[in-house]
Amino acid sequence: MRDPRLDLARLSLMLVLAGAAGCQSRLNAEFAYQIGAGAMKDTEIDPPKQDRKAALTVSSDEPVNVYVYLAKDRDAVLAALAKDPKQAALLGSKTDVKNDTLEVTLPAKEAAVVTVETRLKPANVRVKVVGK
Repeated sequence: MRDPRLDLARLSLMLVLAGAAGCQSRLNAEFAYQIGAGAMKDTEIDPPKQDRKAALTVSSDEPVNVYVYLAKDRDAVLAALAKDPKQAALLGSKTDVKNDTLEVTLPAKEAAVVTVETRLKPANVRVKVVGK
């Protein structure tokens, strides 16, 4: 005959371990957009609990520019992009891409923004963000 106290102890341990595993969840999000010609689309990424490397995979039917930066720097980054993109405080960027992957490090407790920019033609864009 099984001891119910032992079963309760096992169940409690499994719940604690499951909860601890949940704290280490991986970043995994996917976004799809239809963006008009010469337009930008921003998407905010929730802040990770600790520094987290992430891969952003971009797929588009037309070439687009992709910029990743901290949400708190949004106004300064957009102003710099309009004048001199090399001066922008970016975590990472890729220009004129249709299918490419961008590796970035997302700092702990800081929301990040992914901005996708079209040029002369509208684009159907898919961005997948996967934490490592």
